[in-house]
Formats: sequence, C-alpha cells, structure tokens
Amino acid sequence: MIHQGVDLIHGHSSHHVQGIEIVQRQNGAYGLILYGCGDFLGDYAIDQLYRNDFGALFQLHLLISTLPSQDGRSKSIRLQSLSIFPTRCSNFQVNQLSLQDVDWTWIKEKLIQ
Repeated sequence: MIHQGVDLIHGHSSHHVQGIEIVQRQNGAYGLILYGCGDFLGDYAIDQLYRNDFGALFQLHLLISTLPSQDGRSKSIRLQSLSIFPTRCSNFQVNQLSLQDVDWTWIKEKLIQ
C-alpha cells in the first residue's frame, strides 16, 4: 500500500504495542506504518508477554502542499517528523511515562523491533 501512494497505515486492534516502519518509495517519498499502537484505555487483564497495559501517543508532523495536476489541483502530504509518547494504563487512568521509567525503554525496544 505504501508503494502505491498511501502515506500512513495505522494498525490497531492488537491491544499491544508493536513496531513501526518507515518505508521509502522509489520516488524518494516516505510512508509510515504503525503496526500496533496498544490500548489507550482498556479493561483487559494484563498479559506479561505482550504488556497490553502499555500504549503510546503518536504525534505526526506533516507538510501539506498543493501541486498542479491534470485534473486540477492535488495535495501532497509528507511526513516531516514523528514523536512518540509511551503511556501506561493503570486503574483506568492513562499516564505518560518518563524517560527514567524502565518501561519507557521496554516500549522503545518494542517499537524498534
């Protein structure tokens, strides 16, 4: 899908954090795949392998430009940057993790994986 022009694929419903992938197209543009963002708020029992109490907020910074085309005007969207804010849900409350939190490192490694 990315190679066909889709800029962003947002994976969901896995209920746990999975990796991300930045894919470069032949034209040099990039597309982003978020395989699984985890649950922002859930009431599931915590699985110690998948750590479904973790999630992340993803902030995309996009550059949107209008380009002339044969059918009038079309828009181009390019990913400028991505910020990720790891979270933990506990007692139905979502909290952003600090850099010092050992679970912050766990989520970072999962996203890189």
